[in-house]
Amino acid sequence: MPEETFIDRLDSRLKELGRSDRSVSLTASGKPDLIRDIRRKGTKPKQDLLVALAEALETSVEYLLHGTDTGHVVAGQSTGYDGATERSPFIKTSPRDIPVYGTVLGGDVVFDGENEHIETHLLEMTQEIDWVRRPPTLATRRDIYALYVSGSSMEPRFEPGDPVIVDPKRSPKMGDDVIVQLFALDGDGIQIALIKRLVRRTARFVELRQYNPSTTFCVPIERVASVHRVLMMRDVIG
Repeated sequence: MPEETFIDRLDSRLKELGRSDRSVSLTASGKPDLIRDIRRKGTKPKQDLLVALAEALETSVEYLLHGTDTGHVVAGQSTGYDGATERSPFIKTSPRDIPVYGTVLGGDVVFDGENEHIETHLLEMTQEIDWVRRPPTLATRRDIYALYVSGSSMEPRFEPGDPVIVDPKRSPKMGDDVIVQLFALDGDGIQIALIKRLVRRTARFVELRQYNPSTTFCVPIERVASVHRVLMMRDVIG
């Protein structure tokens, strides 16, 4: 019997999740052709894309590479981790004390004169609108906060209703999902935020990506108050 390959395991996860090459490629990389290119070239992706692909397929790098560690994540919970942790027995006793500071505003903003449908979040860092349960791995972290995703701009990476837990101290790297807090145009503090994928940062701008509609855009650095990393399931479950 032929030995199972990387592509075999990839296809197995696609079938189990009922997802297409294009959908998972967009989730993992923001581009539709990641898996098609893997099939065409017959090579495995680089480490950062491999990690993102494993997350999108709700499994581990070890499974994709070697067929080991088959404790797959519950389907549909690769980034919407609140539901998955709620199903874990130990989380039932964890306090619901992570403050939720914002939700989708639903408005459009223009940063570069070309992209007009950039979904924003209303953000008030002194006013909690709800609380989410604290995973045990974050028991001592009192600086983290959460947001609810109710818009569609990051589908299928984040679905409407997903909570995201945000780490304001862990420096994000290229390819991470981030919350970008923006200064108000009138200079009156921070009023809105973006949940997007970080493409790059320069001295002049922060480049971000969203999926629906698919676009990459730049935010002038003078509008950026902070860039905070969205914690993934591997961060909150351990």
